[in-house]
Amino acid sequence: MFINKYKRLKKKWAKIKMLQYKREIAAVILFVFCSIFFVFTLGSVKVLAVSVDGKTEMIKTLNSNILETVMEKGINWEWHDIVDIKQNGSNYDVLITRSFPVDLFIDGQQTTEFVTGGTVGGYLNNKGIVLAKDDEINIDLNNALFENLQIIVKRIVYKEYTKKIKLPFATKTVSLMYSSSVGKMPSNVAGKLGTRLVTKVDKRVDGIVLETKIVKDIIEQKPSNGIKYVALKGPSKIVNGSQLNYKRVLTMIATAYTFNSGTNITATGSKAKIGGVAINPKYCKDLNLGDRLYIESPDGKFVYGYCTVNDTGGVSDANWIDIFLPSNIDCKNFGRRQLKIYVLE
Repeated sequence: MFINKYKRLKKKWAKIKMLQYKREIAAVILFVFCSIFFVFTLGSVKVLAVSVDGKTEMIKTLNSNILETVMEKGINWEWHDIVDIKQNGSNYDVLITRSFPVDLFIDGQQTTEFVTGGTVGGYLNNKGIVLAKDDEINIDLNNALFENLQIIVKRIVYKEYTKKIKLPFATKTVSLMYSSSVGKMPSNVAGKLGTRLVTKVDKRVDGIVLETKIVKDIIEQKPSNGIKYVALKGPSKIVNGSQLNYKRVLTMIATAYTFNSGTNITATGSKAKIGGVAINPKYCKDLNLGDRLYIESPDGKFVYGYCTVNDTGGVSDANWIDIFLPSNIDCKNFGRRQLKIYVLE
């Protein structure tokens, strides 16, 4: 009986040992499985360091799509922003740089570009834009770029040129008493144009002239004025076949006078002009102030015509008169002549 009991206990203990052994095998298998699963899972986890707007956020994920994971966390960006992803083992550094628009006006064109920062000078340099010394820009080159900044560049060109301008001349008209017996009329003097050199500088802004300055103005050649001589006839003359009524005829020596300066008022208060005659009342007793005369040369080639004794002066001679002529040249050409004096009724 004791032996049977022992056999039963031994058999029972063997069952217990077998169950414990199975449990240990199961535990080992479970441990190995868990270890493999843990290693696999741990190896698939990605750590993302997302830097945006000055902040860095750490994100763990099993998703292999990095950008999708970042967007699922509510981090968004625009098409013009720059997204830079760098892998460091199983980890990733995600840098999102915001960009903003900048307007550039230059050479008659406008362009809009998105930039992430920098200075105005750096931006122009990156675009290969070189400013000349006279170019103008609306903002300092060292200023930082900011959203919706307008950079306006004006191309300034100074162009110097010289123009030759013609200076007009004046023509003076000189009236001369002339007939075939007076002498030859002097030749007209032709005027000559002068020249003036004007140097100007144009300020061109983007090809358009906005300002012009004169930097030099000199007279290269002064104009030379001309003289035009005009022949005058006497106030009247005898017409063939007409009747000349007169009281008497005198033959007298005549010279001529004119006024060069000062007053040209005669002794009778009238203005000295052609048709006026002067006598010396102290000696000349045949003529009086106010007498109307008709004067011509004995051969009729010189005709002074109708005139009036309206002035005093002249040579101390009873047989001498002075006729008025408009210029010194006329007086010189006339000289001293013998004339017939018709004293009209």
